[in-house]
Amino acid sequence: MLIVNLDTHRPLVLLPGRDQRTLATWFRKYPEIQVVSRDRSGVYATAAREGAPQARQVADRWHLLKNIGDEPERMMYRHMPLIRLVVRELSLKKSPEPEISVPVASLRRPERLKQQTRKKRHQHWTEVMALHNKGCSFREISRITGLSRVTVSRWVRSGTFPEMSTRPPKRGLLDPWREWLKEQRESGNYNASRIWREMVAQGGGQAVKPSSGILLPNGVKAGTHRLLLPQDFLQCSG
Repeated sequence: MLIVNLDTHRPLVLLPGRDQRTLATWFRKYPEIQVVSRDRSGVYATAAREGAPQARQVADRWHLLKNIGDEPERMMYRHMPLIRLVVRELSLKKSPEPEISVPVASLRRPERLKQQTRKKRHQHWTEVMALHNKGCSFREISRITGLSRVTVSRWVRSGTFPEMSTRPPKRGLLDPWREWLKEQRESGNYNASRIWREMVAQGGGQAVKPSSGILLPNGVKAGTHRLLLPQDFLQCSG
């Protein structure tokens, strides 16, 4: 523990420990001490009362300013759920991009999940922008919203709501033949070789070759034979 003379701003002694007994013993050696400046530690307060009962205990300017600065932050953490709720409500009321709502029940499950994800993401974005407009730093916004600082920085710098990128489905080799293959299965044509020959005759079989075996309906396996599916056609190397 370092003890400093606040009148001269010079260190007096470096004590070997920070316990109450060590500090009280040192105080007793200097009965002329009139003021003890300390932080909020209860150990220091007790040591000063025991070792220098004649001294007046005060808090120095640095600790006072630090305590004043820490208290609003602690208060915000205590009321963070309410603060987030208020920020979201205000942000949604001032949102410049009203969404066209579609009844969720009328959507398929993938579309419902997609819409719910977008709605939640948009709420986060409006909250981030509202905090940024109030002058909050990226670090503060990240701490309040729970988002990473990288995400907060990217959203703020973009200036507009970042829609999720959607890639078009990759077109498969057998996409043009899907309806025709379905008709073959429904008509009872489950022979892979025969289907392949008919595709060749129509000018499309040269690009693919079938798995061997007789095709069964509904994907039922019989020995080594199985239903011919689009993924059973493999692109030829030659």
